[in-house]
Amino acid sequence: MDKKIIITANNYDNAINILNTNSKYLKAIIVGYEKFSDCINSKLSIKEINNLILIAHKQGVEIYMLIDSFIYEDQINELEQLIKTTAEIKIDGIIFNDFAINQICYENKIDIKLIYNPKTLVTNYGQFDFYLKNNINSVVLPNELLLNEILEMGDNCQINNKKIEIIKQVSGYSMIMFSRWDLIKNFCEKEQINYHDLKDKKLWIKENSREFPSIILENEYGTHIFSGFCISCLKFINSFIEHNINVFLIDSFLKNDQWTLDTLNLYTKLLDNLENLNLINDLIKNEIAINLPDQTSISFLGNKSDLLYLPKEKNNE
Repeated sequence: MDKKIIITANNYDNAINILNTNSKYLKAIIVGYEKFSDCINSKLSIKEINNLILIAHKQGVEIYMLIDSFIYEDQINELEQLIKTTAEIKIDGIIFNDFAINQICYENKIDIKLIYNPKTLVTNYGQFDFYLKNNINSVVLPNELLLNEILEMGDNCQINNKKIEIIKQVSGYSMIMFSRWDLIKNFCEKEQINYHDLKDKKLWIKENSREFPSIILENEYGTHIFSGFCISCLKFINSFIEHNINVFLIDSFLKNDQWTLDTLNLYTKLLDNLENLNLINDLIKNEIAINLPDQTSISFLGNKSDLLYLPKEKNNE
């Protein structure tokens, strides 16, 4: 089974540097657009995206656009024009969370690969038939699933002679929640804090009942809370592949350019040496170092002790 990596770029130059790594597993680079893209560092113009497509296609690498903001009624026409434009410049795929994108493609007979990533809603293989019938041939799994649930979905990815592509995020922060409310702004007003000093910044929030903090960020779309740790799936890649999950997502949101290159190289080396257990252990140590000062965790893929957000308890086992 072919092993593939897709990765979000931080900016145009970072995307070029990702291509220059010449990773043989690099399937696609994900970029954002100036509008309609929320949780991504790169928000490029159509001209930049077009240039990137021309360069990437020469190397056999695809370009996906992330459209993950909530769509309002008065934005539909602009969104429709954007999708038509992306089709003209031959974008390879759209990662989306709002079915308005799917409906626009259907009504306009636009043939673009649609990758559904609603963060938490793809929870069982019983949904796959609906996705395939609606021209969604690829989904991103939530990070809250247990290992046995993920493997079960991989074992059942074939529906009526059609196979759905399953993507698993293997590195980066994990989305916990989103609110359209400006929670940081409201807090600043209550506590008489200068809001402009905090907006668009990576802040930390910690409940009194828990030992581990989370990341909180407010931007033009609302307030986001992410895991304070980074996902680490190195030790599970073999299991994923054995169960038909072979596309791995590296999400660089809130990370820097060097992190994207180091993490891509790390997972490239892993996929080259899947049978070398000693090397995998070394790569796990490398991943811990790459993510410092953030911790890494296998989160829901392991035991209860791997869940860093458990409430404080004396006998927390």
